[in-house]
Amino acid sequence: MMPALGRPAVGNREAAGASNVTGDGVHYLGLKPSSGVGAKKLTVPLSAAPLSTSVDLSSQLPPVGNQGNQGSCVAWSTSYYYKSWSEKQEHTGWDLNNAYYQYSPSFMYNQINGGYDNGATFQNAFALLQNTGDVDIAEMPYSSSNWTNKPTAAQLEAAKPYRIPSNWSYFWLHSGWGPYSSSNDITGVKTWLDSGKMLVMAFPVYTDFPNYGSNPTNPYYVYNGTSGLAGGHGVCICGYDDNANPSGADADHRGGFKMVNSWGPSWNTNGFVYLSYDFVKRYVREAWSMSDLSPDGPSISSLNPSSGVPGNSVTIMGSNFGTLRRQAKVSFNGVNATSPTFTNASIVATVPTGATTGPLTVYDWDGKASNSVTFTVGFGVTSITPTTGTNNGTVNVTIGGNGFVAGTGAGASLKQSSSSTVINGTSFVVKSPTQITCTFDLNGKPVGTYDVVVVNGDGKVGTYANGFTVSQAVVCGSSSGASVSVFAATLGLMSLAGLGLRRRKRHSK
Repeated sequence: MMPALGRPAVGNREAAGASNVTGDGVHYLGLKPSSGVGAKKLTVPLSAAPLSTSVDLSSQLPPVGNQGNQGSCVAWSTSYYYKSWSEKQEHTGWDLNNAYYQYSPSFMYNQINGGYDNGATFQNAFALLQNTGDVDIAEMPYSSSNWTNKPTAAQLEAAKPYRIPSNWSYFWLHSGWGPYSSSNDITGVKTWLDSGKMLVMAFPVYTDFPNYGSNPTNPYYVYNGTSGLAGGHGVCICGYDDNANPSGADADHRGGFKMVNSWGPSWNTNGFVYLSYDFVKRYVREAWSMSDLSPDGPSISSLNPSSGVPGNSVTIMGSNFGTLRRQAKVSFNGVNATSPTFTNASIVATVPTGATTGPLTVYDWDGKASNSVTFTVGFGVTSITPTTGTNNGTVNVTIGGNGFVAGTGAGASLKQSSSSTVINGTSFVVKSPTQITCTFDLNGKPVGTYDVVVVNGDGKVGTYANGFTVSQAVVCGSSSGASVSVFAATLGLMSLAGLGLRRRKRHSK
């Protein structure tokens, strides 16, 4: 099949219902109706106090985005707008102008479109948020030309902290397009918005829609009742105004719900339009809400083991760890582990050199700290510098480890099991809990590897196996002496040969 209206030939495209995606060839749609099977209906308790005459939450949204030539309007309204706004309510310091804090339409759309660029349902979008979660655009950038690229395993782990609870539900849900004989009850939606919460709607785009095709811009939309259906569209609703259209004939033609579109900021001047109350009551097919799981920061439940020495492996169990990206790390009392392996529910980290007893803390991708759990770093020897020396002199060394304390009987030695050789250190000094200095006399000692053994001031003994090597010293002049001996022997042989030759000459005469 040829790509329609110049769209890129990437992935597959389902022929049925193609017009529900392409729209006017510039403004793409993509809503598929939800089945409603298993979905819950939301009943909003009505406020005893009068509702505000207007609510506008649009300043709490990320910048107006553009789905381009892709049928991903459901993902834009639900992931980019609704989810970004929802997380901002918890993380008040997040800047929604930053892609780190804008949730990705591609992450959602590419998992719920069935492999075709032919739109998606709100019901599948919310199910994905509940079961899988979401990641930001910086992690999985939006691509209008690729709707088949699936998230990586790491991106799926990164999404898990941002799942939603199972209480997502609909205000109303119809099985067909309007006009409906029984009008949608917009009071619950207005009450929801008046409480400071957003929602999404599924509505029909007719060919008289503002700035669609050759239509002029218009800040307020009332369906003319005769224009043809172009397709379904999913949008985020961020407010209402009872007097959005002051010249309207009645309350339903004066008031309207403010929607943010995903056709770019140049659409309809600024990317927004008010849908008349009349249109929403009679023609909007679906309206949905969701909430947020909070808190979503990292949390440690247990450590296994809860003590050890540098080089040991520790498994950290908990939740909302995400994956290893950006500012994510594991800190052992201020010393960061090198290359821990992350999943959302567990981390495996190696106790780093220099770690001391104290709080173990996990930080997520945004630098948010978990609760801290005490990890005990025991006494142990982890390094020696230098690691080699020759057996014709002394060597000054620095021994690294943990829990070093001075005291009677403290000292360091090199022990070779194969020869039972022990080289005791002199000038032994505990510089700090992690550093010792001393001197070893290697003169005449057997070559080979030695264990580094430290007796601590508290009587504990630590061993760094095969940590030091004694090598054979090269004796100065030994090579030249051998050469002289060989040269002398050669001269002697030559002299004897010459004497025999002279004797033979005399006998021949």
